[in-house]
Amino acid sequence: MVNDYNGNYSLRVVTIADGVEHIVQEWPAPNANMAADTYTYTLTAADHGVGAEVFHVAWVYDGNSFNINNWYVDDIVVTTTAARGMKARGLEYYKVFLDGVLVAETEEEFHQYAVETWLTAKPTSPK
Repeated sequence: MVNDYNGNYSLRVVTIADGVEHIVQEWPAPNANMAADTYTYTLTAADHGVGAEVFHVAWVYDGNSFNINNWYVDDIVVTTTAARGMKARGLEYYKVFLDGVLVAETEEEFHQYAVETWLTAKPTSPK
């Protein structure tokens, strides 16, 4: 869901495989609120670099942050399936990033950010 203010930005979901970015979904110029929706993607080696030595999934905002109020991303699920005739590779653990910084490594499939991790600046007291 997007709470738009002024448009003039782009949103996308990408994979980064060994330093190469692959677009999974792109919203090139949203200039209105977007309702909550459900998206499901099947990522492949050919199209998204699955199986690379270093692999990331990222939600990318490109533009002046003044132009958007909020972009809500939640209920992310990552699973694996076996290719025909192959044994499935399981995920050993999940790395959780916030603003490009590793904040957790977990064996749990579900992770919810604690509210205190949302604040990037220390509050100041009024003078």
